[in-house]
Amino acid sequence: MFQKVLCLVAFVALTGCAQTKFNLQENRDSHPPTYDRAQDYFVGGVGQQKNIDPGAICGGRDKVVRVETEFTVANWAASALTLGIYSPLQARVYCAE
Repeated sequence: MFQKVLCLVAFVALTGCAQTKFNLQENRDSHPPTYDRAQDYFVGGVGQQKNIDPGAICGGRDKVVRVETEFTVANWAASALTLGIYSPLQARVYCAE
C-alpha cells in the first residue's frame, strides 16, 4: 500500500508542472536567469495578475533574451499544503550579458 501511495505522489509531483517561455532573441547561449522569483497568488490566482518590467530588469528592452513562468514542484507542494489557498508561480527573466 505504501508503495502505491508513493508512486501516486511521485506521478502527481512530476506531471503537475507547467512552463511558458517567450524567446525574444534567437541563438543566445543559456545562462542563469537575472530575475528568478516566486510570484504570490491566492486561490489559484483567479482574477489576479502580476506585472514585471523585463526591460527595467535587464537595463533596456533590447537586452531581454527570454521571459518565462513555471509552476514548479515546489510551487505545487506549497499549493497542495495550503489546499490551494496560496498558489505561487515562478517568474524568470533572462538578460543578454
